[in-house]
Amino acid sequence: MRRRSAYALVTLSAAACSSAGGVPSVPLVWSPGAYYVEATISYNGGAGTQQDLYSADLYIEADQSLRLDSHQGVCVDPTPPELQRDSERRVRTFRCGAVVFELRPGMATVGGSVVATVQEGYTITECIRYAVNGTCAQTSTRVATRPASKEARLRVRARG
Repeated sequence: MRRRSAYALVTLSAAACSSAGGVPSVPLVWSPGAYYVEATISYNGGAGTQQDLYSADLYIEADQSLRLDSHQGVCVDPTPPELQRDSERRVRTFRCGAVVFELRPGMATVGGSVVATVQEGYTITECIRYAVNGTCAQTSTRVATRPASKEARLRVRARG
């Protein structure tokens, strides 16, 4: 897995309108500090269980701005519709390469999850020889892969 440090700086809006009745929503309140977030996604990679580690450094400033330095790719600023959706769901989403970090404010820390598309292995069994009566007399088994979206809960540690 490539490790490139990238960052996205997102400033949270203090007042946003909810689509439900146009009532202003309560702003998200984040605990300022520096955090290390990581998650391990396990899946069948075709030749057995594969485990991929996804990690990033999260910085929350006193003014409630967030910056995520991801090791998975360049983080892209959310579009206005994504910011609105995040506000309604009470999360902050960072898209970093092919990985999505979804963060939720907690009482004194941060929680959330990571979603990534992986190449998951699966078994294909095919009939390679048929009997005279049309039933399968011999099969062949092979492993193939297909893209699959996987999610894992973030582990969060405060940076000292």
